[in-house]
Amino acid sequence: MSRHNLVIQQGKDFSETFTLTLNGSLVDLTSHTATMIFKNADNTGDLYFILTESSGLTLGGAAGTIVATILATDTTDIDLETYTEGVWQLDVVDDSSVVVHRDSGSFIVEAQLIVPA
Repeated sequence: MSRHNLVIQQGKDFSETFTLTLNGSLVDLTSHTATMIFKNADNTGDLYFILTESSGLTLGGAAGTIVATILATDTTDIDLETYTEGVWQLDVVDDSSVVVHRDSGSFIVEAQLIVPA
């Protein structure tokens, strides 16, 4: 497991690509599933986002990649009075329902800058 610190910019698309390797070789994710959660820094309370293959995660099969995407329409709705930072966890599960990879880290939310016209 490695730790990554992510930055989500309010009002902008967020995208992060993870590449899974084992002993220097790419992990074939063809028969795998994944879930990524974003929640409060103290690991309690409401979830900010839950990403799956049907909503925000794209698994790259033999390329071993996972792309996490949160659209600007969703990041715009982040309430910065309540949420400015948190933790995330990515779990990859094989076709036998075994978690074969777990990655985690922290994230911050940067406020959307609005330039007057």
